[in-house]
Amino acid sequence: MNELGDVRESRHFDRLALEYEERIGLTSRAAEHKVRRLSSRFARWLEKSPEGPIVEIGAGTGFLTRHLAPKLPNRRYVATDLSAGMVEAARGTNCEPNNVDWYQADCLNLEYESATTAGVVGHGILHHVPLEATVAEISRVLMPTGRIAFYEPNIVNACACLSTPVQN
Repeated sequence: MNELGDVRESRHFDRLALEYEERIGLTSRAAEHKVRRLSSRFARWLEKSPEGPIVEIGAGTGFLTRHLAPKLPNRRYVATDLSAGMVEAARGTNCEPNNVDWYQADCLNLEYESATTAGVVGHGILHHVPLEATVAEISRVLMPTGRIAFYEPNIVNACACLSTPVQN
């Protein structure tokens, strides 16, 4: 994605931010059930990562954040999104766990030193980003024994079948 694409993507989600969860079905009982199950699975996986922050890319309105961060209360949880509108909407949910810091950030240029994050997570983000560059950036910031956990809801998306070793 180029800078113009980033701007278009960000503006698109800025416009949708306040009604995003409703529009894509995240307010249903089924979605709530699924994210509770998913966040429990992610938390069990991430508990085995080294000490350090967990970074969520493409956090949007905080749908995954609100469920996963409380399950990792002793971790600093950094939720990021390219869209300022999404970050603002997430902060306005009043459901923000105490261990969460919100930042507007580009997942292709995370503001972390190399090998300093214990885990990187995301929910429905990989189909929005250039995959190879995103995996390279995740690999750069991840500690050698760090862990990643992503969920892609679109089964026809090639990312749903991704099985690529990440070496850093």
